[in-house]
Amino acid sequence: MSPRKIMSTAVLGLFLLMSPAAAIAEEQQTAQEAMPEMGPPQEIKDLAYLVGDWDVVMKSKWDPTDEDWIETKGIANYKYVAEGSVLQITYDSQVMEMHFSGFGLQCFDRESNQWQMVWSDNFGARISYYEGTKKDGRMVMTGEEKWMGKTAIGRITTYNETDTSFEWDMESSYDGGKTFIKSAWAKYTKRQ
Repeated sequence: MSPRKIMSTAVLGLFLLMSPAAAIAEEQQTAQEAMPEMGPPQEIKDLAYLVGDWDVVMKSKWDPTDEDWIETKGIANYKYVAEGSVLQITYDSQVMEMHFSGFGLQCFDRESNQWQMVWSDNFGARISYYEGTKKDGRMVMTGEEKWMGKTAIGRITTYNETDTSFEWDMESSYDGGKTFIKSAWAKYTKRQ
């Protein structure tokens, strides 16, 4: 075999060996470029001030026709889970001499550009889902509620936020969102 044929065969062999490796490297680079952003979105990082324990004073009424509000005191805890991508919320209080215990998860969905929250507690014994936006210092999330056989739109609004306090309203609409009735108000104060 001539030196030219040996060289041509070696180059061809080297080319055939390198082609799959180059193709795999190109596929990996394309896959990495196509990957969506991962990890905690900036929006959830911006809520870092919520991490910790909060004293909560809540006023609520269990029947929309009630004139009187029931005042309770509770403790809320916020912490990051899922490597900082999700806020976990726990809440404990006494309501009408009964223990009330709730648990929620809140995150920002960068695909829909919406805040999302799920909530469950020992009174409702169900999972409720809320979705909404944060604009002009107010986070407003809505979801479907069930109460004593009725379906309503629940609206949760968080406002007057600082690093050490915020307020929270819970409202319900039984007419498809035309009118809302406030069923709870709370003031959260961060423990030092």
